[in-house]
Amino acid sequence: MPKEKKRNRARRDQATKKRKAAAKKKKKSCPHKCPHCDYECNQKGHLDTHIQSVHEKIRPHKCPTCGKAFGQKGHLNRHWVTVHEKKKDYGCPHCDQAFGQKGVLDRHIKVVHQKEKDFVCTHCDQAFGRKEHLDMHIKVVHDKKKDFVCTHCGKEFGWKCALDKHVPTTRRWRPTLPR
Repeated sequence: MPKEKKRNRARRDQATKKRKAAAKKKKKSCPHKCPHCDYECNQKGHLDTHIQSVHEKIRPHKCPTCGKAFGQKGHLNRHWVTVHEKKKDYGCPHCDQAFGQKGVLDRHIKVVHQKEKDFVCTHCDQAFGRKEHLDMHIKVVHDKKKDFVCTHCGKEFGWKCALDKHVPTTRRWRPTLPR
């Protein structure tokens, strides 16, 4: 994509963000608030669905291809289109990556290009761009959880990449060769 087009897209995206931010400020407070987190909405049914799928982990809509479960049919449909049909309509104006959802693109720009790290560990002050990375850090580093076990020697690892690096060093491991 030519640089001029990328610049124009970036300007449009920035203008859209400003409009959305202004609209959020104008909104009156939502009458339905989740008792477990910061989620707010205007309809009680949306709050009930949120509580069931997010906090109670009730996810009746299951992907027939990979088995991932969702609390709402629309989320399953979005997953199908972006993951299995690989539809990626949102291109990053800073690099060649594309995403299936605008929110994922926004998070990518914020974390990768703007280097924002909003999630800080309360144990050691290390900061992360994504909450799931902070959660994994706490689990492995501070809670000392080791969920990845070598099937050859039984050694345990906190990170899958550490297990993957270890496996070829074990004596019983042999790579699968093509026939």
